[in-house]
Amino acid sequence: MVIGYPPFYSDTPQKTCQKIVNWKKHFAIPKEPKISPACADLIKRLMADSSERLGDVNLIKKHPFFNGIDWDNIRNIKAPYIPDKSKITANFDKFDEQDPWYQIQEKRAREQNHFQGYTFKRTHENEVSPIKRALEELENIKPSGIRANFDKKQRSQSPVYNASPNLNQGQRSQSPSIKEQLKQTYVQYFGQYLSPLNKQKRPETAQIKQQIANKKN
Repeated sequence: MVIGYPPFYSDTPQKTCQKIVNWKKHFAIPKEPKISPACADLIKRLMADSSERLGDVNLIKKHPFFNGIDWDNIRNIKAPYIPDKSKITANFDKFDEQDPWYQIQEKRAREQNHFQGYTFKRTHENEVSPIKRALEELENIKPSGIRANFDKKQRSQSPVYNASPNLNQGQRSQSPSIKEQLKQTYVQYFGQYLSPLNKQKRPETAQIKQQIANKKN
């Protein structure tokens, strides 16, 4: 009551209990507000081991902090300060009206109630899930097997595949000279495969013409 708040005050009840259990480590009289040496001594004598504590009522009454008090007539002495009981809030300090901050705290508390029993670590945000990692690996897998070899062979024989790598698709489609070059390349490409077939068909065509001529004669 002299300082204005409990000696082991903390944000949570759990921390308060820990401070009480380890009171020798956490107990200290603050520098503000200023208190008399007799008052500080009384507090220290009360916050002590049982062997050194002021446990007897008579010893407490005889402490220098209570000098000048008539304990026999204390109930008949007028108190130095009588609080105003006309209003409930008459003895509280006045503050400027503002939005209550506890609404936000209550909202956060209600939101946290949905996650009781769960823990969260921020380092997991940067980790990639196993499913996502598997999909990425699947996309990066190169084709293999017969189909891959076939596609590779077709690409190596294709004139489009062997075109200049410095020309992009838009340049190939828009440039007339490139179109002409591709056209000539296709003609040469297919001509290599069609020419042997034509050579095979030419003797047969000559024989057919000879047979038709013989029938006319």
